[in-house]
Amino acid sequence: MTASANLTYVGGFSVTKQQPKGTQHIQQIQQQQQEINSLLLSKIQTAKNDERQLNQQKWKIKQANQDSNLHSMSTNNMKTDEIGPLLNLKPYQNLKGHFNKVLSLCWHPDNKHLLTASQDGFILVWDTTTSLKKSFIQLEDPYVTCCDISGNGKFVASGGLDSTCYVYKLDNGFLSGTGGAQPKKNSLLKQLLFGI
Repeated sequence: MTASANLTYVGGFSVTKQQPKGTQHIQQIQQQQQEINSLLLSKIQTAKNDERQLNQQKWKIKQANQDSNLHSMSTNNMKTDEIGPLLNLKPYQNLKGHFNKVLSLCWHPDNKHLLTASQDGFILVWDTTTSLKKSFIQLEDPYVTCCDISGNGKFVASGGLDSTCYVYKLDNGFLSGTGGAQPKKNSLLKQLLFGI
């Protein structure tokens, strides 16, 4: 790389001044960075335009495929009998007994009992035919978000905001209202997970 020379005339003689090599190199690097930045900005703008066009195409495709909305479907179903008669759903039972939000429920395998988990710290076992509470499970953590029951109806699992899943073994008499459930955290989990 050669240094550039500047000619100046002093007293009738030409004198050349040489620019330091570092300054010229820095200017070249700055020019390259400006070119790279402008190239990147143009590519970013192109990508944004492409994204905008793809979103518009996606919206048009959705609009073309959306042949109905909720209001028109409900109106059309009242006029036609293609799907079948309209369902006139009414509450069968009103199960009252929790003191906080009910966040999860599941049916017992016998299809007669229902389990509800609430942030009041209890899972209640309901008889849905009589709307009576048959049993309860007091939870380890009241901030439960889900519950489920095993296929044989002997175990109940709950999970919550404490990032822990608890498994409870239902006593034999829970359907008659004489039993409850005892938490079997460590030994039962080991048995279920590891067969110990």
